[in-house]
Amino acid sequence: MIRAAWRIRIERPVEDVFDFVVDLEHEPDWNPDASNAVRTSPGEIGLGTVWEQDFRRAGHVVSTIDGWERPRSVSFHAASDAAEARVRFEFLPADEQGTEVACRVELALKGPQRLTEPLLRRRLQQRLERERGPQLKAALERD
Repeated sequence: MIRAAWRIRIERPVEDVFDFVVDLEHEPDWNPDASNAVRTSPGEIGLGTVWEQDFRRAGHVVSTIDGWERPRSVSFHAASDAAEARVRFEFLPADEQGTEVACRVELALKGPQRLTEPLLRRRLQQRLERERGPQLKAALERD
């Protein structure tokens, strides 16, 4: 199991940050490993909403919101033939215009890739912890 966690302050109101993160069609805007994100379930975004997207190294991934407390937290379960992940975001208002975002990721490789997990663990953990927060911040503060 690969575990990573990061925290960052974003200069946007908590509702804006929450709405951006929960809509995985925005993920390719801040996660260079993600592409082709499409929501495949009808209705408003919330508990049970499903997306399909492609990830470098993980292939075609189905992601589902499995935890929802607007605008405080959201969690996703993502699965492909190559990997399974649980991702949880927490959003705390820092002041009227700022939001503290905390993210925890648990990633398990499957199949033949599972054998490479010990070799990849440290590098993936460091990459997630160093890059994802600043990438999300840049995407949200760009406007």
